[in-house]
Amino acid sequence: MIDNDYLATLPKNKLLAANKICTDFLEGDLKDDPVDVAFTLKVLLEDIVNLDKENSTEVSANFLFIRIDRFKLRRTAAHGEIIQYHRYVKALITRETIENPAVINTFLINLSAEEKSKIDDLLSEIRNIIRESTAITDEFKRRLLKTVNSLQAELDKEYSDYRVFLDGMVEVSEAVGEAGENVKPVFDRIKELFGIADKVRKTKEALEAPSKPEALPPPAKLLPPPDKIDGDDIE
Repeated sequence: MIDNDYLATLPKNKLLAANKICTDFLEGDLKDDPVDVAFTLKVLLEDIVNLDKENSTEVSANFLFIRIDRFKLRRTAAHGEIIQYHRYVKALITRETIENPAVINTFLINLSAEEKSKIDDLLSEIRNIIRESTAITDEFKRRLLKTVNSLQAELDKEYSDYRVFLDGMVEVSEAVGEAGENVKPVFDRIKELFGIADKVRKTKEALEAPSKPEALPPPAKLLPPPDKIDGDDIE
């Protein structure tokens, strides 16, 4: 079966994990027996298929068509089955991306109205600092304003891309290294802004992480022996 080290690298989302398995296998990066790969995909997606039966008989019928008895699978047949799995998974990912993008894209975060307002205020401060500064060159002003505009665009979306905030932090950090202390007031506000997005991201990860299994209660203590009753002792 598929190596545990490889399994540890897979996304913690069944559709994304199945998509990576299919892609890696078809591109030649996953060298496992196609019979094992096909069976792994079948098990991984089995509950998703059952859910889809109620909503899409057409998709379920297509999926059932490729469910060949694993004992009769040959390498060529398994390879074709993996291709069908991949096609099916890509279609499901497309649907999830439209209907529930925050679930399928692990980098998307849902900022509250209050968080968006705080970030918007910080971006306004940054713009003013950049435009009014006489110590920042025009080249760096253009670079910084481009970053600000990218961050502003994320606030207008239902789900914001965490990677844009991370890229903004990196871009301004590099500008500080190149332009020196002149850019530090911008960096301070970008750092605060990134902290808001990072907190939302970490909260999302904590909610998605598997809950810690409850520990079993300790075994009951043995009851002490009953007290001796007078007259019952045998000498």
